[in-house]
Amino acid sequence: MKNIFLSMALTAVSAGASSLPVQVAQPNNIYAQKLTEEIAAKHPEVTIVSMHMSPPDGTDAVIVACSDLSKVGKKSTPEHDLIVMKTGKPTGGANGGRRDEKSVFHFTYPLLDKPGTIIGSVVLEIKYSYSNDASVAMKLGQSIAYEFRAQIPSKAKLFEPTR
Repeated sequence: MKNIFLSMALTAVSAGASSLPVQVAQPNNIYAQKLTEEIAAKHPEVTIVSMHMSPPDGTDAVIVACSDLSKVGKKSTPEHDLIVMKTGKPTGGANGGRRDEKSVFHFTYPLLDKPGTIIGSVVLEIKYSYSNDASVAMKLGQSIAYEFRAQIPSKAKLFEPTR
């Protein structure tokens, strides 16, 4: 009798667990992800690199590529990512860029294609260990944003499959 109850309890638990949504980082085999990973690998002083934009099949801006795959697909934030896409002006720095709990500067830059069209935003978290001077960290971020631009012929290219 004891074994029957135990068996029933285990069945109920496993049935309930299998109905829970499981979020597993999925491969993101598009050019945007490949480019993000390449740039992140070149810059160990950066903890997070992510690209935000509206995908071709969507209306909302989301993270389309990130050095942390678990973040891909999350909605972009209006106060940072979206405002940069609209204004073309970076956010962050000494006032808005310092996030003490993570010991990083958090910057958001416009993401441009080679012709100079704003197609999204790029978010970078730069370690204090690189520099605790926000202006130095911001200059590094600007150069990384330019690295992206130099390798993006068009927004459509970012969504082409790779690998």
